[in-house]
Amino acid sequence: MAIAEEAPLQPRITVSPNPASHTLTISGEQTGDQTLNKPWELRLTNQQGTLMRNMEAILPATINLQGLFPGAYILNARQGENYQQVVVLVE
Repeated sequence: MAIAEEAPLQPRITVSPNPASHTLTISGEQTGDQTLNKPWELRLTNQQGTLMRNMEAILPATINLQGLFPGAYILNARQGENYQQVVVLVE
């Protein structure tokens, strides 16, 4: 009988506040063997896919939203093979 191995848990990000008006804070939750002490690539795009903000940071990180028009944006966060996408509302 084979013993099933559990897939390693990936670190999860949280975004606050959402909706946001001036700044957005991206935090992480440590899970499994993954580490939050490695940099994340953070890309904020508008609904048309235009890159609005781009940074690499160790979490927690803050993104300045000043100058963005109100609406929905997509935050793409990547750390190695771990990839997450969050819809961010800018007021």
